[in-house]
Amino acid sequence: MIYLIFIVLYKLMKYLNLLPDDIIDYIYTLIYFTQSPFLISDIKHYFNIKKLIINIYNEYYVYTNYINNEFNIYNAIENDILFFLNDKISYNYGITRNNLYKLERLLSYSIKKNINLKKTNYNFYINNKISAISRINRCLSILTIDERNDFIKNYI
Repeated sequence: MIYLIFIVLYKLMKYLNLLPDDIIDYIYTLIYFTQSPFLISDIKHYFNIKKLIINIYNEYYVYTNYINNEFNIYNAIENDILFFLNDKISYNYGITRNNLYKLERLLSYSIKKNINLKKTNYNFYINNKISAISRINRCLSILTIDERNDFIKNYI
């Protein structure tokens, strides 16, 4: 069924380009939903902060590009962000409530924690199959704009 819908939409797209621009614009106003300005600014801030963090680590620290090396830039960033998320407390002493509150902003975490909380926490923090870059993306995405700014100002 879904396959048929895609075929029909694909065929309709050929005809859409034949219409005058003013009609196309009107059709887009009916089917295109804009995102909230807050969400747009959060997404822009996320990408800008991620670039800034990588540039800071590249500029002020000496790292290698070897993935398995402890001096890899992404491993260092991941370590620092995870430490920041856990209120500057080592994970050896447990996960703070504030950290869990931040994690619940992640939809996949909120769904999976109801199934198996211990396994969900393992997969987020300890699982080595998740790359450092992926974990950095997850950590930065659950932080608010103010929290990201706080990380930059007070931690790096």
